[in-house]
Amino acid sequence: MEAILASIFSTIIIAMTIYFIIKVLNIAYRRNEITNRKFIIIATSSITIGITLSLIMLYMYQNLFDLIF
Repeated sequence: MEAILASIFSTIIIAMTIYFIIKVLNIAYRRNEITNRKFIIIATSSITIGITLSLIMLYMYQNLFDLIF
């Protein structure tokens, strides 16, 4: 149960971080500082890495709490 709660809080933090990264990328795209292709690639990779990291964190928290308790 503790691992799931810790994973949920970590996922919320990761989701907020990705949201603000995409927001900054959108501002840079509107100012023509990055191209459309670069915007899509960076946004997609950020989302993919965030989802992967969230799934890995669930497994890591389970192992950590099993080790502690």
